[in-house]
Amino acid sequence: MQDIRQQVVVPERAICYSGFREGQSPATQTFPSYEEIKEDLLILQPHWRYLRLYDCDQHAETVIEVIKNEGLDFQLMLGAYIEAEMNNFGCPWGGGHYTEDEIAANIERNEAKIAKLI
Repeated sequence: MQDIRQQVVVPERAICYSGFREGQSPATQTFPSYEEIKEDLLILQPHWRYLRLYDCDQHAETVIEVIKNEGLDFQLMLGAYIEAEMNNFGCPWGGGHYTEDEIAANIERNEAKIAKLI
């Protein structure tokens, strides 16, 4: 494993990217196709060097596949969409509606995402 201190990040233009179209959503496991993502990345390529992705799901896997297969020059920062691990009844967007089973499932998914990122 390369020592992270040896890696140099050159300042460049960066953008957060999500290729979801109308009717597509990670919540429904409906992801953009290879061709849709390729179309987006070809538009972005002349203007951006770094892409930030919101999760390490199928969408991110396809983005990585397109970049590799098409020889695109992007650097990625992968995120993990972390789901609620507790009820927070004071949360303004409704964070207090989870059963114990839902919270346990969220924790398991969160741990899997973090392990995948590492």
